[in-house]
Amino acid sequence: MEVLETDTLLWATAGHSVADFDAKVDARQVDTNHSSYGIIFELNTYTDQYYAFLVDPEFQYWALWYSDGSNLSELYWDFSPDINLNTAKNNVEVKRQGLTTKLLVNGSEVYDTSLASTGGHKIGLTAVSWDLINVDVRFDNYVVMTP
Repeated sequence: MEVLETDTLLWATAGHSVADFDAKVDARQVDTNHSSYGIIFELNTYTDQYYAFLVDPEFQYWALWYSDGSNLSELYWDFSPDINLNTAKNNVEVKRQGLTTKLLVNGSEVYDTSLASTGGHKIGLTAVSWDLINVDVRFDNYVVMTP
């Protein structure tokens, strides 16, 4: 997934729409440009409300973002030594059962919380360019399972 403009969140779905799921993907940056990548979920019909679990391999932090349709805000974030640096592969995973949401990186749980539903259940992959253009993120082994 290539993001050509600065400060842009780009996403793609494969048509999955489930309320309870375990979604995981292997992801990596092609170069060391500052970017983030991860899983977008609870995407509603109008695609303006969603949660995004993002991993930043340059600074080894993860973040949970929320869009309410008008504003995009960072709900939680933290440093994690479990995040592989720069162009190394990271396995990103979101487990959702009811409102309970678990976020994992490389098999280690980094956050466990309860999140309200947006009314949507689409799941997909996302990449974010911050202050750079031409950010290139590669995804592999994308799996969505239902309990």
